[in-house]
Amino acid sequence: MLSLLYGTDEEKKKAELARRQAPLLDLSLVVVHLDDISFNEYSLNELIGAQGLFGERYIVTLFGLLEKSDTREKILPLLQQMADSANHFFVIEKDLKKEFVTKFEKAKAEVHVFLKKADAKERFNVFAITDAFGARDRKRTWSLYIDALGHDIDPREISGILFWAIKNMLVVARLPKGKETATLSGLSPFVFQKARMHAKNFTLPELEKISSDLVGLYHDGQFGSVSFPEAIESFLLRVV
Repeated sequence: MLSLLYGTDEEKKKAELARRQAPLLDLSLVVVHLDDISFNEYSLNELIGAQGLFGERYIVTLFGLLEKSDTREKILPLLQQMADSANHFFVIEKDLKKEFVTKFEKAKAEVHVFLKKADAKERFNVFAITDAFGARDRKRTWSLYIDALGHDIDPREISGILFWAIKNMLVVARLPKGKETATLSGLSPFVFQKARMHAKNFTLPELEKISSDLVGLYHDGQFGSVSFPEAIESFLLRVV
């Protein structure tokens, strides 16, 4: 069995590790900790297939070993073997590139990310979604939305920012022809310029329907009649 626990929220990560290992400790499994001092490739290969003299199994925890390329290159090719092992492997990391997380997912590992909300928001610019949406770039809009969820951004926050951007486009689209100015719109010059640029990619009826659909979707999510994250994803794929 293989589990990956990574992210910047150390407290939640430690708590989840303790919660997952507690039932195993009750089974009297042998505990092994590997870090950059105690790790070697031979010992890891041994532990993957190891059983003690009396058939006991192992709980193996690897701490921060994917940070360095030399240990990472030795561990990543063994992920599938760890996942298939009768022993229990827990990989603990602070930060991990998506390409490495994907390797764990392909090995059918249990993957858990623990990000502090402040860190998640610092790492991800939600307004990038509105830019992709306004440009009607479906692939980028969807990709950024999935990335936002991976950074622990609340889908309701994303829908609120999308609604704000759509409302701004509606304001600009309804201005009299030849009189499209920031002053008349009531928007700041920067917001006005973005809204005007993006509004050209939609017709007024399209924007009105998109706005109405998003409001309805939000209320459906509030009442629990839809899975909000999935509903927003379908909405984006449908209207962009």
